[in-house]
Amino acid sequence: MKKHLIATLPLMAAGVLGVAQAATEADVDNSFNPYKAGMPSFPGLSSGTVINKANVDQFKEVLGTGVYKLIKDGLFEIRSAQRRSSPSTRTTSMRPRPT
Repeated sequence: MKKHLIATLPLMAAGVLGVAQAATEADVDNSFNPYKAGMPSFPGLSSGTVINKANVDQFKEVLGTGVYKLIKDGLFEIRSAQRRSSPSTRTTSMRPRPT
């Protein structure tokens, strides 16, 4: 029992010392309207651009490591589409590599 209490002491201390911080109105607004100030951009990427094995190196810094590798290996490609603020709107089209 004593060992169990000693083991949980650091967790209890972290809970007591941790400070909760409330989100501001601006934080909430930015969460629900991420493109209010404008759309993000990247050189060479525009609506309709297809990212595939031939040009994936150009977009390496904006792709996740796993996605980059899959495209580099020729397993699929991404066609960019016009971005919209609605989370229910599809922003990209991923499709398997044509066979």
